[in-house]
Parts: sequence; structure tokens; C-alpha cells
Amino acid sequence: MSQIDYQIRFPEDSSDLREQEYFYVVRDGAEEKFVIQNYAEVFKVPLLYEKFCSETRYQSPETLAMLLVSQLVKSKIDMESLIIFDNQSDSF
Repeated sequence: MSQIDYQIRFPEDSSDLREQEYFYVVRDGAEEKFVIQNYAEVFKVPLLYEKFCSETRYQSPETLAMLLVSQLVKSKIDMESLIIFDNQSDSF
């Protein structure tokens, strides 16, 4: 299932969506609360993290990536020799 078949709803008392700690997903007539930092649950829903980032203009992943690249360039490390380990395990 790679398509988005749900809607995201943010708390109504939000002045800045990026400062919220939770949001709601509405699918099949039911609403479920998600804590933003609970990545194990967020990543269980296809494309939910990407949709959240898009709707909130969340820039942390891009900011961190650019900081990493900047430090690698300063340290003159051969970036092609690096390996990225991405652990999406539920054991965090």
C-alpha cells in the first residue's frame, strides 16, 4: 500500500504546527492520535512521516543533512567511502 488513504488533522489550539507534539490521522472514519517523536508508530503508516513533514514544512532532516555535509567537507573526508546505517527497528 503506497498511496495515502488518510488525512492528517492538527490540534486546533496550534499557533505553530511545527511546535506540536502530536497530530491525528483520520482513516476509514476513525481518528488516531500520533506522537510526532514516536517514529516506530509513525513509520507504520505508509508515507505518513513524509506527509507530516510536507504539511508542517518540517526541515530538520534537510538541516541535519546539510550540517553533516558541511562538516564532512571541512574535515576533507571522502564522502564516497562512507556508509550510512539506517535503523528503523522497533527497539529504540
